[in-house]
Amino acid sequence: YVKGVGDGVKEWVATPEAFPHGLAAFTNYTHWPVVGHNRFWSSDTVYARQNGGKFDFIVEADKQKAIPTTVDFWDYLFRSSKAWGLSVYEQDWLHNEWEGLDATLQSATLARDWLTQMGAAAGKHGLSIQYCMAYPRFALASAEVHAVDQIRGTDDYAVDLQHTRSYEVNLYA
Repeated sequence: YVKGVGDGVKEWVATPEAFPHGLAAFTNYTHWPVVGHNRFWSSDTVYARQNGGKFDFIVEADKQKAIPTTVDFWDYLFRSSKAWGLSVYEQDWLHNEWEGLDATLQSATLARDWLTQMGAAAGKHGLSIQYCMAYPRFALASAEVHAVDQIRGTDDYAVDLQHTRSYEVNLYA
């Protein structure tokens, strides 16, 4: 995907360097389902109205992050992604998105809304969600987000293995 300021996602599309003929051509050739990785949204994401896009986001330029605030964004993202073969949406960097925005730290409901809207749209399009870098609160929230069927609860490449436990949970195994 195309990265923006702060290494967040500016546009969630395959780069021509990674897939010169596009993801649709790749999945049509291989017939493989795709697990699509995503990180936090950059404050310059093309999807935000503030940046000329079509969707409502809270954009915090000073934090270099943004967060979508309506299900119509997720519906668009998953509908268009399903067309090129998306099967599982991996929402990585969960704790960075949550901790990295004043809005999520100051609102009692914004993070829940974000996750439930994402989950509702994924369910509508027959997609699964994997949460990564998830705190226990995200695992608990997944109980009401039926599209979530996988969770990884550590930072990547945890260094302090004595004090850090990595776990992956398949909720339907």
